[in-house]
Amino acid sequence: MNLPRVVLPLLVLAFAAADAASPLDGTGDLFSGWAQFTTNSPPTVILINTQNADELREQVKQTGGGNVLRRPLQAQDNADGLPHGLRKVLQLRNRIEELSGLPCVLVNYMQITRRDLEKPNIKAIVMTAWKARDDKLHDQELAELIKLTTKPFIAFCGGHHMIYLTYGGKSGVMRKLKPGEKDPNPKYYPGYYKEWDFGTVRIVKRDPIFDGLPDEIVVPQRHYAECKQLPAEFELLASSEECKVQVIRHRDRPLYGTQFHPEMYDDEHPHGKILLKNFFHIAGIGNAKAAMPCAPTPPRPLSHEHDS
Repeated sequence: MNLPRVVLPLLVLAFAAADAASPLDGTGDLFSGWAQFTTNSPPTVILINTQNADELREQVKQTGGGNVLRRPLQAQDNADGLPHGLRKVLQLRNRIEELSGLPCVLVNYMQITRRDLEKPNIKAIVMTAWKARDDKLHDQELAELIKLTTKPFIAFCGGHHMIYLTYGGKSGVMRKLKPGEKDPNPKYYPGYYKEWDFGTVRIVKRDPIFDGLPDEIVVPQRHYAECKQLPAEFELLASSEECKVQVIRHRDRPLYGTQFHPEMYDDEHPHGKILLKNFFHIAGIGNAKAAMPCAPTPPRPLSHEHDS
């Protein structure tokens, strides 16, 4: 019997799941919400986590294991005893719930196939990534999900790269440091120029995701690579002085990518928060669109964690 090519990866995943323990064993209750999610669940935003299993297990182990999903986060980084990467995921989950007004279910890329996120009660999808994914079969399923989903979808930094690469785009380093040019984080790809800290991004094409924002926004940057060739399916919406491709949107679907990290906003730099509120408004959820702040705040340094 000849099976359609598109069916074979799904069957492999199904058999692998039946014959082996979950690769996410040892990650506590991080992904318990997805295990309980059904079409009868309330309207929800999905947050796709792309960390690998070994990294997640080690981070949960550092917390003492067990229940970490709803652990209270302290205002000061590291004050709550959570590893930086895990704290970042939980903070994003909390911010999604605040801005969207809906529950946010955390799901790892190894838990889903290309059709899993088409349930009608899934109202939007958010994804962030900063490292290569070890499970290549599930990584391919994630790429197919990006191609197929009609849900409002936004991804940041490494997730942004995955979007355009999935459609055949090309990436590369921005450039090498010039003689005498300071490296803002020498431990992260030394010798290469990085956008690293709050910086200015210029809107080059207006879109509803920029409603209430000035033509130049101040947002957090943490990267050394950039999109070198944007696929024809996408429009360029924003650029910075050193990185041309900062915000993209699919021409036919509400599929967005941002090179910067809008989710890392703070009270002095609210533009990322406004952008995310606008995304949820595009998805038909969330509170009313935020008004533009009275005056833009000049950039200031971020911590130098190498986690883009």
